[in-house]
Amino acid sequence: MIRVEPTVKEILVLLLFLFPVTVRSQPKGILKPVTPEEYDKWYSLENSGISKAGSWLSYSMYNTESDTLVIRQVHGTKKYVLPKAGPVKFLGDSLAAFNQDGRCFLLFLNTGQQEVFEPGTGLAINDDEQYLVIFRKAAHRLVLRSLQKNDSLALTGVATYFYNPAFEGICTLSSGEGSYRIDVIRLRKGFPEKRVPVPQNREVLELQWHPGGKSLAFTMGPPLNARDTPDAGLVGYYDISREKVRYLNPAETKVFPGDHILITHWNYSLEFSPDGQCIFFAHKPKEPATDTGIPEIWKSDDPYLKKRMPVWSHNLPEISMWNPDSNRYLQVTDPDFPEAFYGLSSDYALVYNPARYRLYNSTLADTADVYLMNLKDGRRTLLISRFINAPGSLNISPSGRYILWLKAEQWWCYDTQKARFGSLDGKFTMIDGTDREGEPVNPVPEGWTPDEKAVYLSGQYDLWKVSMDGAPPERITRGLENGACFRLINAIVGLPLT
Repeated sequence: MIRVEPTVKEILVLLLFLFPVTVRSQPKGILKPVTPEEYDKWYSLENSGISKAGSWLSYSMYNTESDTLVIRQVHGTKKYVLPKAGPVKFLGDSLAAFNQDGRCFLLFLNTGQQEVFEPGTGLAINDDEQYLVIFRKAAHRLVLRSLQKNDSLALTGVATYFYNPAFEGICTLSSGEGSYRIDVIRLRKGFPEKRVPVPQNREVLELQWHPGGKSLAFTMGPPLNARDTPDAGLVGYYDISREKVRYLNPAETKVFPGDHILITHWNYSLEFSPDGQCIFFAHKPKEPATDTGIPEIWKSDDPYLKKRMPVWSHNLPEISMWNPDSNRYLQVTDPDFPEAFYGLSSDYALVYNPARYRLYNSTLADTADVYLMNLKDGRRTLLISRFINAPGSLNISPSGRYILWLKAEQWWCYDTQKARFGSLDGKFTMIDGTDREGEPVNPVPEGWTPDEKAVYLSGQYDLWKVSMDGAPPERITRGLENGACFRLINAIVGLPLT
């Protein structure tokens, strides 16, 4: 998909929209019963989204008879009522894509004009809203179209594509008849194209953009139709401006596990560090561990009992790092520290063992000691003891400098540049009110200022700006007074292509 990486300017504060409801007055203490004939008059409202610049919003209306999608101007009178339509995705601030009657529609919000596409078509737009990307994944067909000029490019055999706003273009992965191809295309007149020189006899496993659009990283499997080969695959790095490609053969390094092979995994993706200097990739044993039927010996403190223990320890994917400029390789995870938060920085990763406390208390299944791993020398230092790995309990600043985590109902902070711990004043949660049970509501990090000197957190009602220098938290909205809930919404452009 084409996605706008959120910046503070693109982060929109979305207030819970209150729709007026007329209620007939009844004598005090007497309620009129609701009959089945009136069920269709009751609607459930659900906010669907808001356009990039906040000019349009959408919501869905549900009742017993039908579902309706409504798209309306925020500061204007235009409104589109679309029965049995949805979901909707805004493309920039002037287009919206939605599904209706099994077809995909593109709505030009300013004029009301519509285009209809075949089912399964993905629509996306670039940052400056000048180029439309039309992708039919099932047909492997990609069309690039200028919205201002009569200029387009149609490509066939495309398996997937990736957009990078810094490069102002896309890269495509194509395959056919046992060969693979990577192309880099700029979204400008004539659609200038470059071919990445990759081996034709290897499958491209993953593809990733450099954050600044300067290069590509990709992984490839062993040679096709090769049997019993020690080849583990290749990690590739393509410098776009120099048109040069470099490769790492992990099997040729001294510390790469000899029985491993490069893989793709839903939870361990190929990734650049934020500064683009390092590439992280996943690998695992070629042959998974299976039950041999031979009696096994297992320890009483093993976190997984009987046959699960050898399978768990042997089959877990592992993460390694490569710096193309220095050609430095480092294995990030291993059986002792099998899990990691990586891609945070070129200087460190966070590694941990999720089974550390598994047998001590069944309620601590997601509790672990988290270590800061120095990616220059591989040293590990304890950072957080008994960290409860719950959703939203860890947050890293965009550059990777600050690490925030929730512990004992308070947010803590570590500055990786100054190697200094601190805390975000947990007392401000009480100012923001309590929930209906009388318990304080923990704030949730929502975003950072561009200079990373402060983080935005949302409480039960309001948004807070919390400085990294220890200054008192600042409440920047006033939702508590009138019961309104404020949240930060990251503007996203494009439809996900699955």
